[in-house]
Amino acid sequence: MESFFALPYNGPHTLTTYTADDELFVLHQTYDLYSTLDPTGQAPVPAPDGAAPVSHRSEITRLTQAPDGTHELERVTAYSATGESLANTDDQVIIHDAVPAVNPVDGKTYLLVAYWDLGVHILDFEDPTNPELVGTFEDFSPSAFANVHQVRAFEDPIDGKWVLVAEPEIGTADESGQITFIDATDPANPEKLGHWTLPGNVSITEPYLFSPHNFALEEGRVHLSHFHAGVWSISVDGPGSPEDPTTVAAVEPTNQTDLGGPMTWGVEHHGDQLYAMDSANGLHVLDYTGP
Repeated sequence: MESFFALPYNGPHTLTTYTADDELFVLHQTYDLYSTLDPTGQAPVPAPDGAAPVSHRSEITRLTQAPDGTHELERVTAYSATGESLANTDDQVIIHDAVPAVNPVDGKTYLLVAYWDLGVHILDFEDPTNPELVGTFEDFSPSAFANVHQVRAFEDPIDGKWVLVAEPEIGTADESGQITFIDATDPANPEKLGHWTLPGNVSITEPYLFSPHNFALEEGRVHLSHFHAGVWSISVDGPGSPEDPTTVAAVEPTNQTDLGGPMTWGVEHHGDQLYAMDSANGLHVLDYTGP
């Protein structure tokens, strides 16, 4: 091990790499809530009502090389926000994920932050050492939840718009949550375009049973892992649109193990195949034959 970079008590949830001006940046997302343990002493935001410091944040570090040739991470800045819960009473203001993305309309790079009950935060990321909040999105109706677990952007415009996709992760509820499509062409004023929900009257009676989880975007389609509901592919660019998303494919792995399942944790797209990761049954390789 060349070096060690300390993070708060629970460590990082996700890591994302980003290159700008031939420099490599690593983004760490931590969400310790109101942990009293913060070995870095760098928690930038005080918790409400005199609680211990909040250590949730997106922390931006830069990979540097020392004169002896070894490498280490240098902390350059962090982003964290406070606020009241927008969609329920849990007051979970946690950063769950953050990724850089280029707006194909204005050509600028933004940081897309999945901020749970605070919704989607969009930051100007042209200078990774100085990200600045540009806009937020908070309308996840008719769902009763925000719980923003992940937000991603389509690489190419759809109908001339920069379209983002945000989805929740839900523990238990009288619904299965929804995938929300957002017009972020003007990042300062993101607007809701439409939403998609798992067909049928589905409730999550056990923790995360029918919750959405990770997804991948590809040429106007969302390939979504939906835990016990399997893998779903949703089109928003013919057939379908961001205002009226259309299901084009679905499969539920049927293998069962002593660990239960299926519980499709994530999905990745490469070529004409989907790789679905099932926490109970392993890896499934699927041929995608839909439109």
